[in-house]
This record gives sequence, structure tokens and C-alpha cells, in this order.
Amino acid sequence: MYNSSEAKKATGEESKYLSGGIQDNCTLISVKNDVSPIKGNHFIEFTFGKDDKIVQKTEWEPTKFNGMSDKDVKDKQDRQFGRILQILSCFYADSELDFSCDSFEELTTWVYDKLNVKIADNKLLKVKVVYDDKGYATLPSYAKYTFIEPMELAEGEVSKIEKLGIDRFVRPEITADKEDKVDPLAKTTNSATTVTTKSALPF
Repeated sequence: MYNSSEAKKATGEESKYLSGGIQDNCTLISVKNDVSPIKGNHFIEFTFGKDDKIVQKTEWEPTKFNGMSDKDVKDKQDRQFGRILQILSCFYADSELDFSCDSFEELTTWVYDKLNVKIADNKLLKVKVVYDDKGYATLPSYAKYTFIEPMELAEGEVSKIEKLGIDRFVRPEITADKEDKVDPLAKTTNSATTVTTKSALPF
């Protein structure tokens, strides 16, 4: 039996993810501190939600690639910790966030312990949702500009979240891999591909 309503559910017509833009009244849904099952890479994942829709931000352990100096890696770590501190600052005063460690695992354990106990508070947050290069909704990758803050600010404070030119609020069109067109009259040899024309046919 065929049913259009069931078919729409199966194809995921309505996205479960928050759309790009500045979203009010979001809450912290979960924090996951884990290791990827395939490559064993350590990560921490933050999930925020509103009206049954979510947005996730995953922070992976920084890797030193060829050509990167120790300073490059340290700068990468500082930017990452800066992003994480923005999230923590929604729940804690700066005086409660003094922390230092020597490993990503220690950092994520501390962050998980700090945030996991705050989930039940359902504190309302303002969150900037953007799209990455692959078209997935997420939080910005920068630390310099504010992308998350409490909905209720201290007296006299105004929101620091702004729409920036570097923010991608419209989901990019992702083009599927194109298949190479194959000429049905082409003959493939080990050295090259030749095309058979009428003049080469025996009639």
C-alpha cells in the first residue's frame, strides 16, 4: 500500500535541523565526549535545540599537518578553546572558567563535566546558525566574534551577536559527482580512446 504522508516522513521532507540565521530561545540539549569508532579520533559534540529542531557543533582534537609549525597548532588550539569558552560563558561566570591542561582529552572531560550538569536548567540561548562548505547547519568556526549568548543579558548589556559578511546563512547548493559521458561509438585501447566514424566502417 502506498501513502503520501508516510512517504514524506521516509524521505525526510522536513529537516530536523535549525535553519541558518540568528535563532532565539534555543537550549542546550546534550554534550557528547567520545572517540570516533573508525579512526579513534577524540571529539566533543554540542547539540542545541528549539521546537524539535537541532543544530550541532563538533570539535575534533587538533591535528598537526605537514607544514604546520608548533605555533600554528597552538593558535588552532587557542581558537578552539575560545569557541568552547563562548558556550561555557552562557552558564558560568568568567571566574569559574579558569582552567589549563596538557591534552584535548583532559579539556573535553572538564567541559563535559561543566556543561552536562547545566542541561536540565533549560537556559534559553541566542545562537547563530550557519552552513559549512558541505551544506550542514552548524555553529561558526571562528572565536573572534560572538555566536552564542544567553537570551537574558545583564542589565545594560545588549546582544553582541551580529550578522557578518563571512556568515553563510543560506545553504549552498551541493552538486553531486558528475558521471563522465561515454561515447557508445568509442573503442577503448590500452593506450588511447579512438572514435569509430562512418568512414571507418566496412560499409
